[in-house]
Amino acid sequence: MELHKLTIANLDQPELSADDPDATVWVGGETKPDIIAKRVGEWCWFRIDELATYRFPPSSPDLSVACVAEPFEDRSAGTVIDAYYRSVVPLALQVYGLEAMHGTAIDTGAGAIALCGHSHAGKTTLTYALSRRGYPVLADDGLVIDVASSGARVALQPIPFALMIREYSAEHFGTQVRAKVTVSEDAAPTVTVAPVPLAAVVRLSREKDAELGVARLSPAEAFRVLLDHCYVFSLDDVGRKGRMMAAYLRFANTVPVFTLTYPDGLEHLDEAVAAIERLVGELPAQAVSTSP
Repeated sequence: MELHKLTIANLDQPELSADDPDATVWVGGETKPDIIAKRVGEWCWFRIDELATYRFPPSSPDLSVACVAEPFEDRSAGTVIDAYYRSVVPLALQVYGLEAMHGTAIDTGAGAIALCGHSHAGKTTLTYALSRRGYPVLADDGLVIDVASSGARVALQPIPFALMIREYSAEHFGTQVRAKVTVSEDAAPTVTVAPVPLAAVVRLSREKDAELGVARLSPAEAFRVLLDHCYVFSLDDVGRKGRMMAAYLRFANTVPVFTLTYPDGLEHLDEAVAAIERLVGELPAQAVSTSP
């Protein structure tokens, strides 16, 4: 598996419309189409509004990703490259047979622990707090999951990333805000690192005045949670859709999935971090960490 460096060039772009029933559209907070994805002819197209249009082939037997991008006027190459690794690569690999989820991940002695949750659930904040306690960060925003055939372990495929912390959390930790952090072309390797076995998934639920609690989900509940946080380039390919559903069924029956409910407010952050550390301590050590 290789992630080739992004090529910047002019593209003969097709018409991409949010009204197209054959396109996949992600709508932003202001109900405008932030992202439009569609296969047109021999290419998969992916446009991030006001940033760039990306193009990659619809198949790759060896899971290598080669992509060309045409930035919108006055957009910096660094921002376009960062979005390539953060948004385009996970979806390209999903097209090629792996699975993509929104979330973050840390490396532990038990394997990778993935944190998922809806916007403002605290995924990146908790991940950064755990990194300060010695857990290497494996992913932020985009998770690439390898749900192999029966007999093999479910694994996280690390890809280049930059941890993007919201302003209030950055101020709390005294670190950079998210707008100032991007993946640079120099920092991103061409060949990706080896997959890390996935030990658990934790779905975060941050609620006002909530009591701290951790609960393990049944496989049926886990299946719904995992699907709730997955994302796909398109559901038009019936065969690929069937393989995706089978993959998530195996995922839910192979990897333990937990919910962590914790109260809102950075003053409660240490409690949530301690709960995750207790969970890590209860998982069987696999000696699979790939981090130095």
